[in-house]
Amino acid sequence: MSAQARSLILGRRFDQRPLKVEWPMGHTLISGITGSGKSTTMNAIIAQLAAWSCIALFGVDLKLTELAPWNRRFTYVARSHAEADSLVAWVLQIIDYRQDILVGAGLRDWHTGLGPWIVVVIDEAAEFFGLSTHEVNQLIAGGSVDELLADPETKKQISARLSEAKTAKEIRSANLETMARTARALGIRILLATQYPTAAIIGTQVRAQIDYILMHRVDRTEHVDVSLGEGMSKTIPPDSIAHDEPGAFYYKAPSTRPVKAKGPLFTDAQIFERAAATAHLRWDLAHLQAPAELAGAEVAY
Repeated sequence: MSAQARSLILGRRFDQRPLKVEWPMGHTLISGITGSGKSTTMNAIIAQLAAWSCIALFGVDLKLTELAPWNRRFTYVARSHAEADSLVAWVLQIIDYRQDILVGAGLRDWHTGLGPWIVVVIDEAAEFFGLSTHEVNQLIAGGSVDELLADPETKKQISARLSEAKTAKEIRSANLETMARTARALGIRILLATQYPTAAIIGTQVRAQIDYILMHRVDRTEHVDVSLGEGMSKTIPPDSIAHDEPGAFYYKAPSTRPVKAKGPLFTDAQIFERAAATAHLRWDLAHLQAPAELAGAEVAY
């Protein structure tokens, strides 16, 4: 069935009405601290998308575990910054390719008769834009931070690496903003998840391209304002979702007020079951000539 005829069930409002969003929805941000239910909500969304034969899934998983159950359903899962950068560059090439198709066909918007919808899942945004946990561990391996900084040569190496990371973050942010801004009419959507919804992490340009927000429990005023919009922390403070409300979130669509809802319960067993059941729907997209750097990104975990 065409994805245009489908809707995503994000959960239930607190008045028990189902919270549905018609597909294609826009780019989406899922935010929330550890234990807030963010990952469960993300997996519930992926599970629904994975069941649609007209959806191709791409992923960035620098923690190496978040998207692991879905690897056989995803076309590619990037597990290093080199792979992630290549994946984003490839999606930008696909955008150019699809623009040529629309122009040649005299069309304004993508439809599944031309090719699959592509959903790019990035978890975690902080790892994508900066140094991954693995890279930080490599950087400080062999001693404490204080010990390493006491050595002039090591301190110099660390400073150089951090400077490179800052430049890389700026490039990644610019590329992701370009992808988000140009992808809407071309059948490409971004699903971005983060524990740290701050301007420093996400960037104001990328945030401006986000259409839908699912904000789970956060612990800072800035997290509310970046997630839901400037000044929203005055009416929805960080403690609006209690510690005993895992899975609860505030949902905000374009030009609407946030509404409180609760995501579906989705167990690990259900995730693995759905991933196995939908593996045969994986798109290989070999004709689009993925970069060589992604050759190992599709190997199963």
